[in-house]
Amino acid sequence: MALLAVSLPAPYEASEGRIEGRAPAGTTDVRVFVSTTDGYRLVVRRPVDGGQFAIPATGLPRGDRSVRVVAYDNGRVLGSATVRHLYGLPRLAFRVRGARRTDLSVQRALKRAAGPGVRAVWMRGMASGDAASYNAGARFTAASTLKLAILMTSLAHNDRRPVSGPVWGAYQRMVIDSDNASANAVEVQMAGSTSAGSAMVNRFCRSIGCRDTQMYGGYELTTIRRAAAIDIPPVRVEQRPSLPGAGKYTTAHDLGILLASLVDAAAGRGRARREGITRHEARVAIRLLLQARYPGLIRPNVRDAVGHKAGWLAGVEHDAALIFDGQGTIVAVVMSQGGGVGPSSTRAYARRVLALSLKRLR
Repeated sequence: MALLAVSLPAPYEASEGRIEGRAPAGTTDVRVFVSTTDGYRLVVRRPVDGGQFAIPATGLPRGDRSVRVVAYDNGRVLGSATVRHLYGLPRLAFRVRGARRTDLSVQRALKRAAGPGVRAVWMRGMASGDAASYNAGARFTAASTLKLAILMTSLAHNDRRPVSGPVWGAYQRMVIDSDNASANAVEVQMAGSTSAGSAMVNRFCRSIGCRDTQMYGGYELTTIRRAAAIDIPPVRVEQRPSLPGAGKYTTAHDLGILLASLVDAAAGRGRARREGITRHEARVAIRLLLQARYPGLIRPNVRDAVGHKAGWLAGVEHDAALIFDGQGTIVAVVMSQGGGVGPSSTRAYARRVLALSLKRLR
């Protein structure tokens, strides 16, 4: 049987159903089948005249999936290939446009929304380009949210494919289980020590547009600021939580920028892509975020697939999330710190934030 090669998706990616590859000579059509509880079902059939082919995104059923691609010559099978360990996403998951408009009505509603402690929100519709924020420039104790930044920095600087690389197991434990030792191991692998790794994380964050993030490791950053008038959504400081003298900190804006740049890279564009994160690496990272065990603040409040990195300590509850619905992907960052902050109170606040913003920003 002739060979059929599939270049997209690859194993362990999040996939919106776009299929790219090369079909054997003589191929008249390519058919795509996706795994279900009852076996495989046909999801798309496209005419192909041999050679390279690209089938637009059709969407895949949510959750862990396998995709089988079969090349036919007028009904006769010429070749096939199966890609396993995919996470199925809606058709528009990686449709992106630049930030274009701050929704002022959502902006005002977020400012009025009551919740525990000092709060911050950063929201952006990746397909629409509409955005809104509240207190997005205020520093918060970062907790485990910066494990997202460690993952992205490592991917940008690692030449090996992530699944076959030496830190794949550490990636999984760091993101899925939020394991601290694994985060340290990734930093040591990419720079020789946790302090040198933290410096690399800080440089990477600055390179993609973060302004006030520190992965504490003895490397002090100079905060980068720009005129608020050009920010979509705004990066204002309404109030600040009290922070310890030294430690990891970040802002809702910076966590939003990290996630937005990851979606851009999954679409083959943007700053993170230019810094070295390939389309494949970005989609692998998003699949890891989709598998995170801790429910966080966003996932319990929506019906859609959610990939996220949460951070929590006593009096600290943060969640930086990608919400994948049928109309596109929403980046949603909710941060809360101080008196009265806990999982229940902050999830209730996140529920109010999502009710105020999701429909307007899609």
